[in-house]
Amino acid sequence: NRCDGLIDVRAMGEWCNSDAARRNERDCPRYYAVLSDGSRLCEYQPNGECRLGASCTAIPFPPLLPPSPPNRCDGLIDVRAMGEWCNSDAARRNERDCPRYYAVLSDGSRLCEYQPNGECRLGASCTAIPFPPLLPPSPPNRCDGLI
Repeated sequence: NRCDGLIDVRAMGEWCNSDAARRNERDCPRYYAVLSDGSRLCEYQPNGECRLGASCTAIPFPPLLPPSPPNRCDGLIDVRAMGEWCNSDAARRNERDCPRYYAVLSDGSRLCEYQPNGECRLGASCTAIPFPPLLPPSPPNRCDGLI
């Protein structure tokens, strides 16, 4: 028997028969109880009670997805490296161009975000993933010992 999708009465601090609203053929089977020795279905009884019945098994939920990656600013242009701020250049004050920029600050980096009033302002924090170090140059082709 499966208890996936059913409601655990013990999680609510109750038993199958605790709530009178469950004491009917339609609602009683929608519940189960997690006990120390396993789980059991709530089963409707002919006398009008909702009681513990057969054992059941719930398939555990898959693990939660990993957190979303942080806002990334790799590939964007640092306005501070140009001695400017997000809103300094009027050419950036539009929905298309503003998000192409970010600012490196003393406490981290922040995206430039277009505002409904037509300005390009500092927005959410972002993270730049540094490029891996460049590989050392390959040795020159050698032709020692060739005929």
